[in-house]
Amino acid sequence: MGWCTPVTIAAKIFMQQLWQLKLNWDDVLPTDVRQKWEALQASLADLHGLQLNRWIQRGSDTVRCELHGFSDASTHAYAAAVYLRLTSLSGEISSHLLIGKSKVAPIKSLSIPRLELCAAGLLARLLEFVRTTLGLATSPCYCWTDSTVVLAWVTQQPAKWKTFVANRVSEIQSRVPNAVWNHVPTDENPADCASRGIAGSLLRTHPLWWCGPAWLRYPIDEPSTSRSHNFDTQIEQKESIQSHLASTELDCDFTMRFSSWPRLIRVTAYIMRFINKTRKQSIPVDDVRENTLALSARECQLAKEFVLRRIQKELFPLEFAALTSQRAISSKSSILSLNPFLGEDGLIRVGGRLSHAPLSFSVKHPIILASHPLVALVLYHVHLKSLHAGLQLTLATLRREYWVLRARSLAKLTIFRCVICTRERATIPFQQMGDLPRVRVTSPARAFLNCGLDYAGPVLVRSLSGRGIPSRKAYIAIFICMATRAIHLELVEGYSTSAFIGAFSRFCARRGLPSAMYSDNGTNFVGAERELTAAFRAAIRDPDFLNRTASDRITWHFMPPSAPHFGGLWEAEVRSVKHHLRRVIGAHTLTFEEFSTVLCNVEACLNSRPLAPLNDSVDDYEPLTPGHFLIGSALTAVPEPSVLNLRENRLSRWQLVRQISERFWKLWLDDYVNTLQQRVKWKRPAKTEIRVGQLVLLRSPLLPPCKWELARVLRCHTGQDGLTRVVTVKTAASEYKRPINKLCLLPIDIEKLEPPT
Repeated sequence: MGWCTPVTIAAKIFMQQLWQLKLNWDDVLPTDVRQKWEALQASLADLHGLQLNRWIQRGSDTVRCELHGFSDASTHAYAAAVYLRLTSLSGEISSHLLIGKSKVAPIKSLSIPRLELCAAGLLARLLEFVRTTLGLATSPCYCWTDSTVVLAWVTQQPAKWKTFVANRVSEIQSRVPNAVWNHVPTDENPADCASRGIAGSLLRTHPLWWCGPAWLRYPIDEPSTSRSHNFDTQIEQKESIQSHLASTELDCDFTMRFSSWPRLIRVTAYIMRFINKTRKQSIPVDDVRENTLALSARECQLAKEFVLRRIQKELFPLEFAALTSQRAISSKSSILSLNPFLGEDGLIRVGGRLSHAPLSFSVKHPIILASHPLVALVLYHVHLKSLHAGLQLTLATLRREYWVLRARSLAKLTIFRCVICTRERATIPFQQMGDLPRVRVTSPARAFLNCGLDYAGPVLVRSLSGRGIPSRKAYIAIFICMATRAIHLELVEGYSTSAFIGAFSRFCARRGLPSAMYSDNGTNFVGAERELTAAFRAAIRDPDFLNRTASDRITWHFMPPSAPHFGGLWEAEVRSVKHHLRRVIGAHTLTFEEFSTVLCNVEACLNSRPLAPLNDSVDDYEPLTPGHFLIGSALTAVPEPSVLNLRENRLSRWQLVRQISERFWKLWLDDYVNTLQQRVKWKRPAKTEIRVGQLVLLRSPLLPPCKWELARVLRCHTGQDGLTRVVTVKTAASEYKRPINKLCLLPIDIEKLEPPT
């Protein structure tokens, strides 16, 4: 398993390079890439006829069995190999390759010590697999690496290191807790063959890969950890800096550690100063400060040019090579229309058509850039420099020095991700309008079986008519049938639990006991539920009354806090009631009895609103109204003549009356329910789905956006359609359950947040 890893790793690296070139299936390979493929194909062909022994010579005469694992990494890949060392009764010692595995280095560049640590983690997983599969849990296990930095990491507590190192050290120590880690020279490390790759012709007779180093087959003493070295907690930073100074390339991982463009330039300038002093070179400028920590303007400019050159080499490798060798760039180049040229500072600049304009050199010939993580830092720096300007000013400021391809879309993205601008914009997120609940589209046995409830007011009423009688506040309790939209109005003396219970009792006496109530989280409704529950418990103490009242318990459903739009049905009825009261009462103050009379008339008007036509005849103008479900006709209809004087045989049968009533429900289902199909607003799902752990602002109408509380999403309460409309958030003070339109989403990607150490 993994025996041909030294050859196949070259194929993996080749596939990764093809992916980076972004070639399509039908594209012709460049000459150098085609030559690499031909060499790789020939190397793979050399493996034909390779034979391996399936027996590892472990038998009854084996007196000692050891596992030796080796790990190594290069700039392109990292690998691990596990060998079995056997000692027989006769003293013969043999070693055999059990398993090898290699992986290509990630696109996001890592330092060599970190890649070596990844190789050690791969070795730990292989050793755990071998010990479990072959039943060698009690056999001694030795791990070898040529990196002294990795030895220092894996032999110390994970808490001493940063997150990246600590996570992998913890995994290694948990998978192979009893392993002994030692140092091995690079030329004796067989994993080096798999990390760098070897030709197929050399693999057949490569003793280091098939049998491991020669000293494995000699009688040696127990390996000791004395060859390992202990380092202080700064070794990771020192080794990382050495890896950056070893080459003139910018490590992508190093540059991604900075969220500020000026900070990246300053750190790069300090590193370049250190390099010059180490190499005993001096920057040929006049303003370099030799004996101070402060940087000069020239040093920062050189560091800036160095970083921009590395960006351009990544973005435009072919164009940079062509301009450097003074050749014409490709006709398919994305910057051909800009007439690019290579400036004295080694940067690709816009040639353009403004050479005779009275402008500065940087404005006439800006530096060409494109979408890149470091270019995003440049855009954000320009946005901050222009005091969080909008799109036009940000672009105008940017183009004084840089010409960024697709700059408008990148600038929009930068402004969108600016947390400060997001706080001030305070954009309200909306989710797609949800499906209607079952109680809205299912015909119940009668009206008001499933009922919604809300309060309106306050209104001013008097106890008696006449002068000098003081007025007091009262409220209107609005009960609405969830299916037929029939309405019932009750005038309530106060905004208390006891007053509401009285209104609710009157409603039940007239309209029947509902099976389910829907309301918001008003304190009076919550209190009513508690008192009603206690009343029901007292009523069912009588065993004879138990069976009759067991089915009368009301199920109360509460909407999420601060979410009135979740009860849009009764909120619309509140608006309709206020519409009539404003026009009828005006500025008058009525008595309690007079106001109750007006409410009854308003109730009759609202229950006579048309829902759907009763039939398709052009001569019939009578519509289906909520009153048909209450009394069999509209409440404002003309009374019919009395039928008391008619003979009994001329009266309709009771079955006919039931048929007429059922016909109303059939018309309701066929004509009215279909009108509820369309979404009048919030027609699309939210573009950005809220996730657990996301940072948000808790909207408050009493404070400006910059003073809103910062919160983190703890739980997402998804609906039956899988969309999130309500979340539970946690602030520094408490937890709240809120709809998403009471939040303001911050443009912070939680996937990029580093986990806590």
